[in-house]
Amino acid sequence: MKKTIKSIQLQQPVPANIMAEQALLAAIIIDNTTINQAAILKPADFYDSRNQEIFAIIKECHNSKKTIDLTSFVGTGYEDYILELMDLPSALVNIDKYIKEIKENSNKRQRISLTNDFRDSKIKYEDYIESLQKLYIAKKEPIITSELIQKIKPVNEKNIFGVKVQYGAIFTIAGATSAGKTEFALEIADIHAIQEDCISIYCIFEGGINEFGLRLKKKNINNENLYALHNPDIADITAAIEKLRNKKILVIIDYLQMFARRMQANDTRPSEHLKKYTSYIYSKLDEIRSDQDVCFCFLSALSNQGIGELRQLKSFDDITFLKSMKEDGNIQYDSDYIYAMLFADESEKNENKWSLGRKKLGENIRKYILLHPAKMSRIGEDTQDVLYVYDNNNGRYNHININHKKEEKNYENRKKREAVMWT
Repeated sequence: MKKTIKSIQLQQPVPANIMAEQALLAAIIIDNTTINQAAILKPADFYDSRNQEIFAIIKECHNSKKTIDLTSFVGTGYEDYILELMDLPSALVNIDKYIKEIKENSNKRQRISLTNDFRDSKIKYEDYIESLQKLYIAKKEPIITSELIQKIKPVNEKNIFGVKVQYGAIFTIAGATSAGKTEFALEIADIHAIQEDCISIYCIFEGGINEFGLRLKKKNINNENLYALHNPDIADITAAIEKLRNKKILVIIDYLQMFARRMQANDTRPSEHLKKYTSYIYSKLDEIRSDQDVCFCFLSALSNQGIGELRQLKSFDDITFLKSMKEDGNIQYDSDYIYAMLFADESEKNENKWSLGRKKLGENIRKYILLHPAKMSRIGEDTQDVLYVYDNNNGRYNHININHKKEEKNYENRKKREAVMWT
């Protein structure tokens, strides 16, 4: 039976908020980092044709990694209109509200257009319903827990070089500045990328791409499944993950504070508080990891004040270590699990005394590294102490097995470990 629908007369105003569109465009021009929040929008989502074309120019500049400012619109015919936008009162704190309203209005207009097309027999009923479903923005409904338990997926994780890599998680490796976090993380990235159907993406925010290549060469790393992104933004990381989405992906951010500083430097109205940017980075990557087979690893430095507080302790304390994480926003709370990077020479290791510093007085290198779970994993296998020894000949670490059942499984015993802090 042919399905019909009653004729709809559009007597109400077309769903649109021109002021919200203008405010968002002005906000992006003032603060270019705002474009990352507006990634869900397309030019066609704007109702005003001028705003559509201006947003298309903004997207083109962003994709070409060009600064978005008044000069971006020279010769477009919109110079005077852009100046008018810049004079509008723009509340940057309402960016998410503007984006949501623009998207919702766009979907409403599309639904009206589809309904009118169906009414005029321009599209089939099946196509009409399918198109409507794509535009429908679902509301959150309460979940019946008994059904949730039946549908729950097992934890997807791998043990990579002794390190827990849990897909869908964000974890952190934290240590003192110049402690060798990059050297160690390169080995995790390399070994992960050797696994079947696995990819590693290494995001470099400290040093140049040539320096990174030299480090790979020193370690004899030549892995076609290990990718590098130099000074990427959130959109670059998202695009790389989307391109490789059929693989299990480990993304290493080296390191978190440098990523945040670059965002701060590109902000036309920068906040003096770096924590604003680290929190923003976490929130955006948190959105990505929930729907993908991807694990994020942050490398994070300790603050000088935090190192000083740790040195005054007679024994290592997890809570004090987490508080010492440098300008990290809420990463110490938000990370699913956190490893502390500690060091010892042969005699210190035998006495179970560990230091924050890789170098001793006289520039001697402590060759043993201990990854200690300062924050335990909430799900999956327990995170445990992992011991490595450094090989000066090839600049790589060798994993040493620890009898965790006998020595390390009891959490209270771990907390009593003597830790001599580096001076």
